[in-house]
Amino acid sequence: MIKENLLLLFGGESTEHEVSEMSASNVIEAVNREKYNLITVGITKEGKWYLYQDGTEKIKDGTWEQSDTLKEAFLSPSKSQSGLVVLNRDSYETIHIDKCFPVLHGKNGEDGTVQGLLTLAGIPYVGSNVVSSAVCMDKVFAKMVLEYHGIPQTPYLYYTKKDFPEWKTVEQEVKEKLDFPCFVKPVNAGSSVGASKADGPQELRRSVEEAFLYDSKVMVEKYINCREIEVAVMGNQMISCAGPGEIVSNNEFYDYDTKYVNCDGVAYHIPADISDKMTNEIRSYALKAYNVLDCKGLCRIDFFVNRDDNRIYLNELNTLPGFTNISMYPKMWVSEGMSYTRVVERLLELASL
Repeated sequence: MIKENLLLLFGGESTEHEVSEMSASNVIEAVNREKYNLITVGITKEGKWYLYQDGTEKIKDGTWEQSDTLKEAFLSPSKSQSGLVVLNRDSYETIHIDKCFPVLHGKNGEDGTVQGLLTLAGIPYVGSNVVSSAVCMDKVFAKMVLEYHGIPQTPYLYYTKKDFPEWKTVEQEVKEKLDFPCFVKPVNAGSSVGASKADGPQELRRSVEEAFLYDSKVMVEKYINCREIEVAVMGNQMISCAGPGEIVSNNEFYDYDTKYVNCDGVAYHIPADISDKMTNEIRSYALKAYNVLDCKGLCRIDFFVNRDDNRIYLNELNTLPGFTNISMYPKMWVSEGMSYTRVVERLLELASL
């Protein structure tokens, strides 16, 4: 069997850099080495690319940047190369790449930027195309598309730095259209980074200012006393669902710290304890959203279910969801009888341009 050269990207410039490292270490260990020559490239928070040739332990603990084996590298956008250019001291070499798994979350990884580079290079990759990745990453754009297609969304407002109105106007608008409490989040960020609950005007101002630290566009959403339900979707033309699963957190909401630092107060229920009717409805919305936004390969789609009236709202789509030890996307497929290794192998089979 002729092995394919598989490029795996990890790290990245986003606030989810450490999450990517945890995800990548698991994916690396699951790759079938009989089918693939694995080439790993780490991207620092400053955006520097390095060929990394040591084991996964240094990726897990974030010390890979101190490795003695690092070599500067970059992906050529030229289809004549379709490869990784590795810089040696006095020369360079080009490694042909057959496909890529960008295990990158958030900015400059999940938002269409890396996907555009891979498209220019003619290298098939795991995940959605440029437009789909960009739209799904931008929560406001995604909401606009989904609203147009009749998929229920939580009521929201959004503001940009360049056109931000006076605070009194913002407070009045939020009070009239959403009321307090409400949730504030950066539009282009993941893992709940920069997201917080605002119980009144003072907290709203503090929350918006914090969210603006992470993005130039901020969204304010109506507070819903809800259950958090997730669905895993996989496929290109033939699409299938796993789940739903439910995340139950002791914290007020499922923030970054709860997800990845202090995880003891979190329970994961797969399958979710919901009716067959609700399961079918959520899966139907998930498949429709996946198709409407032209997703490919994989996506984790998150929903809110109102505890008071059982109304369903689609929260967001994650086109490159986590693959950490606690991540719901692989957990839901494992619950369907797929091994973790098979999940990774199937995603690689679905890699496309």
